[in-house]
Amino acid sequence: MDTYLIQQALQHELLPGENLVWSGQPSRHVIFHKDDIFAIPFSLMWGGFALFWEYMALQGAQKGGAAVSLFVFWGIPFVLAGQYFIWGRFLYTWWIKRRIFYAVTEKRAIIVRNAWGSKTTSVYLDQMPALGKDLRSDGFGTVRFGNPTPQPTGRRKNLGSLDPLENNGIPSFVDVENAEAVFFTLAELREKATTRSTEQRFSGSSLE
Repeated sequence: MDTYLIQQALQHELLPGENLVWSGQPSRHVIFHKDDIFAIPFSLMWGGFALFWEYMALQGAQKGGAAVSLFVFWGIPFVLAGQYFIWGRFLYTWWIKRRIFYAVTEKRAIIVRNAWGSKTTSVYLDQMPALGKDLRSDGFGTVRFGNPTPQPTGRRKNLGSLDPLENNGIPSFVDVENAEAVFFTLAELREKATTRSTEQRFSGSSLE
């Protein structure tokens, strides 16, 4: 992980007087999540069927027939989608992880995404609705700045999503190393920020 590259990506995001407490990036290793329990078997079945369809269509096309040739072209998008589900999504995730940067200051949690344009998301600690974590035994994990949205029974993550680190729309530090330490750093800063904000509101109301 290039510390200089991280600092370069984050330096323009800091407010005057704001200091970095922690910074990092998602791990570039292949890290499996709960969704993969469903996604991997489904992708293998989808990809296998698409390849079988295309093979049979090609065999039929060799014998002639415009209708059969149409089946060949019809199957190409499904073959490509199947290859993305099986291995392409891991390659894309590796590519996009190199362009995501995380930061914690005494005021905010910041996510900078320099892929397909530049996007910055920040959550003020004293306004953070919730703080959660999902940890693995190897220390990697995800820190969430909000509560997961309840999903209807049987509903699964969209396998075709080209935003693998979106985490269902909840701002998060995804696949970070020493995630528990990052979580406790945020929890401590959040408590201080909330206390400070409450004191300021109380002082303001007293002056009135």
